[in-house]
Amino acid sequence: TVEGRIVTLKEHSMLIKGIGRTVEVRAKIDEKWSTVRFVLQEDQYRTACDAYRDQKPVKVKGMLRRGEQSKFYDMHNPDSFEILS
Repeated sequence: TVEGRIVTLKEHSMLIKGIGRTVEVRAKIDEKWSTVRFVLQEDQYRTACDAYRDQKPVKVKGMLRRGEQSKFYDMHNPDSFEILS
């Protein structure tokens, strides 16, 4: 589970199958600020856009991974996404 603020929203052309809508959240992981990237379905992406517009924190749950050379964490198969108050 990761909680933080959305810093980037990217909606890719649907010509590129499987890429969809990418969200980047700035969150504290192991006492360090990190960026977590994940892909959302259309309805969840609209919710993410609302959170970004309103500058509200979000919470997302899924499998978090980071490659050795990567600056970012990638969250695979997020199973829940919500705006925090």
